[in-house]
Amino acid sequence: MILKKYIVNIRDSFVRKQNIYFGGKDYTKFIVITRSRTGSNLLMSLLDSHPNIIAKGELFRSLDDKSCKEVWDNTFTNMPKNVKYFGFKIFYYHPLDSEDKEIWNYIKMDKNIRLIHLTRQNMLKTIVSREIADKTNIWANNRGNDIHINDKRVEMDLDYCLNEFEITQESENKTRNEFNRDFFMELSYEDLIRDNQKMMNKVFNFLEIKESVVKSSYKKQNKEKMEDLIINYKELKKSLKKTKWSYLLKLN
Repeated sequence: MILKKYIVNIRDSFVRKQNIYFGGKDYTKFIVITRSRTGSNLLMSLLDSHPNIIAKGELFRSLDDKSCKEVWDNTFTNMPKNVKYFGFKIFYYHPLDSEDKEIWNYIKMDKNIRLIHLTRQNMLKTIVSREIADKTNIWANNRGNDIHINDKRVEMDLDYCLNEFEITQESENKTRNEFNRDFFMELSYEDLIRDNQKMMNKVFNFLEIKESVVKSSYKKQNKEKMEDLIINYKELKKSLKKTKWSYLLKLN
């Protein structure tokens, strides 16, 4: 593990030096704004498989005692000349380890950044997926490994669910309101899963870049029905039916 990390660091250092001398900044920035368990790994891997796009992960999840400005400046550096778009994803609540939230002001001020707002219509599945990931400590499936359903099953608290629904909806609406601009696109996890290539072609048209056949190694993790994954599903369903969130029970 240590040797692998050492090799990766040497490789990254070599690439950075190459970019400094032979690359440039003739690319457009893009950022995917979302929350956990919305298919962001899938989307970023599909973007990254385009020959002219580099898509990174949660670069602002933790600042590690750096400022947002430091991370921002170190992110948008020289890139290979074939790169036309470079970006990363950020969750509504990033960074997690600092009160420095200047990243959001940087995004607001740069009107040329292309913003992709990724949502998941079924917020119940979003929350259940996160609980399962917390339980199994498996946050992505790009190896085709299936977890036995007995290891996934979780009990869901009604008040916790209601609170998460409110927070997620508030974050989604805040994103729509604060980043209401020309270069803003919204897509859902459900549409992305339904037809990867069709949705990615829409994304490429939004980015104004040539369409390309893209692929991802990431697989859907929880294919089971909610009633099979939630231990207390019947009780939760009965309680949710009495709330404004009852429609979530009908979504796929």
